[in-house]
Amino acid sequence: MRFVYKSSSLLVVCLISYVASVLDDRSSSKLQSLVNSVMRCRNVSGLGIALVKGSDVVYTGGFGYRDRERKLPVTQTTLFNIGSESKAFTATLAAHAVAEGALDWDTPLRNVFGENFRLHDEFRTNLTSLRDGFAHRLGWPSYWGFSTSAPGFTRDQLLSRYRYFSVLDEFRNTFDYSNYGYVLGATAVEHATGELWEKAIHRKIFQTLNMSDSRVGATMTQTDWNNTAYSYSVINGTYVRNDEQALVQFMNEIGPAGAVFSSADDMAKWLQYHIKNLQVIYIVSTSHD
Repeated sequence: MRFVYKSSSLLVVCLISYVASVLDDRSSSKLQSLVNSVMRCRNVSGLGIALVKGSDVVYTGGFGYRDRERKLPVTQTTLFNIGSESKAFTATLAAHAVAEGALDWDTPLRNVFGENFRLHDEFRTNLTSLRDGFAHRLGWPSYWGFSTSAPGFTRDQLLSRYRYFSVLDEFRNTFDYSNYGYVLGATAVEHATGELWEKAIHRKIFQTLNMSDSRVGATMTQTDWNNTAYSYSVINGTYVRNDEQALVQFMNEIGPAGAVFSSADDMAKWLQYHIKNLQVIYIVSTSHD
């Protein structure tokens, strides 16, 4: 049996200065030809693209299918799981919490969680900060898989289990990629602000930036799933759809590290937020209801 995993993709690009502010018909045709040829080469089922130049959205669109069996096309509003790009959203929420004085990048997280907070050793326990988790310098291996997510722990339940995580390297000595550094950081922000990550990302980012398509896995409705691009596995030359909806329960545990679903249209707005005239768009604080 030959097994190959093929995912649908969402591509977001900031264009260099010589590209026109709006694609003309000829440029759009060339783009479509290029994308289609790459998709054929790489056996990509569906692709969403957002192109942004400065403050202008140059292009958003979809290619291929979000559902191959039913021949449902990808459009600029089709949802994709954006994977680890979710970490940028979590870091933005953390930056907002830091700006409001709820916590600090370098404050030991033990000050946020209390004396019951424990990591692998006392050195990490006493010094680990938000910056350490987001910079992947805790020395943790990439503990992401069924062995950790299948039990369906809440983030607070995970908090009491981090002490059992083994380490690969010395503290602050090596870049060791770990999703759980972002889960830990997001939990700290939740404790400091009193607002769950799922509610904060919707209120402070999706609503503020008018990212009306965007969701997190835990809040997806059946209507959302019907508009979601599914990944496929190629088994003996046949495309087999992966049941993303059934698998999302395993993703929810590490939501702050990888559970955002978004569209080409919305990711263009997200990119504009970060680059538009180098301005800071203030996230409005409102009640938590």
